[in-house]
Amino acid sequence: VNNKVKRVFTRLGLISKHTSDNEIIEKAQDLYPPYPGVFESPIQEIGRKWCKPVNSDCISCYMTKYCPKVLWYFFNTNKKYDYRVYYQVDCDVW
Repeated sequence: VNNKVKRVFTRLGLISKHTSDNEIIEKAQDLYPPYPGVFESPIQEIGRKWCKPVNSDCISCYMTKYCPKVLWYFFNTNKKYDYRVYYQVDCDVW
């Protein structure tokens, strides 16, 4: 399993950090059973462009409004999210 997929799935709360590769594959297949691999390329793109191991660009990511890391950041910093404003969200800590 690709490290980008592991990182994105973990940050989205779909898996834990200690999930096995087989469990990750099953989770990916469960996302859209008729076409189990349909999300592989978009998830790798998210991991490559925005959801990086360090210096993530969470606010530019397509998954911002669904990502528990971003929601956690705004909840714990008492900031209000405004899609028109660029934020530097530290998604590497959590």
